[in-house]
Amino acid sequence: MIVFVALSVIAYRGIGAEFIWPGIPWLTQSGSLWFGSISLAVELLFIRRMLNASALMPKFDVILKYLIGLNLLIALILLWTFSIAKYVVISFAMSSAFVLVVLLAGVFNKQRNAYFLLAGFSLLAIGIIINLLHVFALIPTSFYTINATQIGSGVELLVFTLLLSDRYQVILFEKQRSELELAAEKIARHEIELLKQTYFEQHFALDKAAIFAETDTIGVITFVNEHFCRISGYSQTELIGSTHSLLKSDIHPLEFYDKLWKTIRSGIVWCDEICNKHKNGTLYCVSEVIVPIVDEGAIYPKKYITILFDITDRKVAEQRQFELTRQMNHMQKIESLSRLTSGIAHDFNNMLAAIVIYNELNRFFTNDCPDEKLKEKLLFNAQQVDIVSDRAKNLIKKMM
Repeated sequence: MIVFVALSVIAYRGIGAEFIWPGIPWLTQSGSLWFGSISLAVELLFIRRMLNASALMPKFDVILKYLIGLNLLIALILLWTFSIAKYVVISFAMSSAFVLVVLLAGVFNKQRNAYFLLAGFSLLAIGIIINLLHVFALIPTSFYTINATQIGSGVELLVFTLLLSDRYQVILFEKQRSELELAAEKIARHEIELLKQTYFEQHFALDKAAIFAETDTIGVITFVNEHFCRISGYSQTELIGSTHSLLKSDIHPLEFYDKLWKTIRSGIVWCDEICNKHKNGTLYCVSEVIVPIVDEGAIYPKKYITILFDITDRKVAEQRQFELTRQMNHMQKIESLSRLTSGIAHDFNNMLAAIVIYNELNRFFTNDCPDEKLKEKLLFNAQQVDIVSDRAKNLIKKMM
């Protein structure tokens, strides 16, 4: 654009015919218009690109394309004839007026480049209009009327220089901002990858160590891990869409479950041990934690996460330990009773032996008794003592 504007000024001032192309008469005659039409076409292309007219102003962009083509067509026609010179100036004026409309639309849309373009092109348009009025003898001849287009072009190029400088600063700022955003994006992506890795590791550890399930607000299962399927005997297809009542063992009363639901619906974590039923009917015990997930600012949970740990083996071991303890206590009681019985039997045998011995002495002394009736009674009494003594001996044997 700068080159063709400079050539049009050189041709208009006669410098080209005198020093650059003295042997080309048609260029001497129509050089200013020929170079001017090309420079205007290139300038329209420059404005179209700077305003991004194809995306932001598609209707105006179509007309800009036609004007670019028209000015290039005029340049071609001027190669054959100079008779359209007055019409070329009119075309310049029409193109300039339309470009002003486009630039005003860009300013209305608050496009930064449009402000510079409007300031620069307005001066050129004013110069073209003054030159057009001078061609049709509507204003007097003066230095400014003769050189209005050249002066407008020079000032326009100066404003466009400021535009390009500003555009460079904007591009540099956007580049720096893009680099910062890219660096921030890389950091964020790295953090996301770390979070993903951490989530994967935690999920892997949780899946291996715990039984995990998610349920909605009414208790319908939405997700279970493989460990949950293994311990319950049900597949994911069977579990997802059903409720935890599928696993009820009927061991716990209804009040147990009522308390559970009352706790988690209020947003409080519930922890306890529970006995469930396997698909094959066997029972297993788990330590269960139900965590209500409540969004910030919400009142009621949006879902529940259940984490369970299999404690069946521990419960079996505890039951076995209880039985062994009970048996040991029983054996200790028997041992204590045995010791008590042995002590009683020993002392009782000693006393019983004395009774038997003294009873035999009484029977021996009855032989010297002269009274037969008394003797008979004493022997009868001695016999009764023997009978009771035998019973005592048998009782001690049973106790032992």
